[in-house]
Amino acid sequence: MTHDELIKLANDLHEKCIAVLNTKGHDYTRDNDRLADFKEDAADLDITPRQAWGIKFNKQVRAMKTWARGETLKSESLESRAIDVINYATLGLALSRDK
Repeated sequence: MTHDELIKLANDLHEKCIAVLNTKGHDYTRDNDRLADFKEDAADLDITPRQAWGIKFNKQVRAMKTWARGETLKSESLESRAIDVINYATLGLALSRDK
């Protein structure tokens, strides 16, 4: 893959990441807090929001590891999983900056 092809892939992926954040974000936002899902899970499980995020992020990474081991992803495509990993990384950074 050339550099230009990689940049195009990254740009295309970024657009898809934003679209997914916009679409799924509505389902996980409460009182205009996009991070409410992590906070609610944390309260339910008596853990921190950071730990709740880590559990969900790790689930996405494990799916990518399935592909890395040469196994077939069945429930979602590799691209869909990559988008989720990128978005969860973004949400983790947002959580670190949350007041």
